Amino acid sequence: MDNAPQPLFLPRTSVRVVRSPFDGFAYRIFLALPEQAPPAAGYPAIFLLDANATFLTTVEAVRMRAARQDSTGVAPAIVIGIGYDTDNPYDQHRRVHDFTLPHTRDRPRGNAGPRPTGGAQTLARFIAEVVRPLVEREAPLDRARQALFGHSLGAYFVLSQLLLDPGAFESYVAISPSVWWDEPWLHANVPLLPARIGEEQAPRRALIAVGEYEQALAPWQRALPDTERIVALRQERAMVDRSRDLARLLAAHAPARLIMRFEELAGEDHSSSALTGISHGLRLALWDGAGTLHNV
Repeated sequence: MDNAPQPLFLPRTSVRVVRSPFDGFAYRIFLALPEQAPPAAGYPAIFLLDANATFLTTVEAVRMRAARQDSTGVAPAIVIGIGYDTDNPYDQHRRVHDFTLPHTRDRPRGNAGPRPTGGAQTLARFIAEVVRPLVEREAPLDRARQALFGHSLGAYFVLSQLLLDPGAFESYVAISPSVWWDEPWLHANVPLLPARIGEEQAPRRALIAVGEYEQALAPWQRALPDTERIVALRQERAMVDRSRDLARLLAAHAPARLIMRFEELAGEDHSSSALTGISHGLRLALWDGAGTLHNV
């Protein structure tokens, strides 16, 4: 029948399963190529964590805005998603391992019991030595215009990579970062950032964005059961305050080496901040005028 349902696909997108040679774990690598011809230097690139949950939304956000670049400030870019070999939006056990540093091994989270941690540098190596070359065989990449996007614990990973290896990407977009996971380590490494960027490198760009309702109940959550426990946990984690404090600390220690922006996303909670934050991060990463966006 002419009106029979057909599989839905997005043009110029693909997904493949790639096994890491460093720990043997399988990832789904999602790839979306722009419709426009590449610039002389190659395409800018967005490297997106938790891609099972956010890849298609990010691709549509880039394509819609890149079609009117002069108006939107967003250039055509390749979107490279790093996800897990599951049909679920998240692999919670694996992301706890991949997004955390070795010194926080087997740290318990809530009632879930201990989860293996400490794989952040292995994941960073997989992105640099496996994923990036894989994409470069498909299309030319601009090595000077690449961004790393993450949400929640993925945003903690983004911030840890900014502090440990700021030369790996030009832009770092941390949405609702789990600063509480290891705030002392983050603060201790901020003063080292200017030297790690180096005078010979272009300034890095960073966005820390957090939802308005991440530290309190949103209006639509007030009828939930056990609101006292929810509020207590949110106040303990202090997502808004900790994110703002870290952004200010970064801006104070690296004003000449880091274009730093902080945004509190009006009307958003921890879940909804992911999509809004990605949209805001695209302009930081893909607009040539990003040097004027200092906003801490």
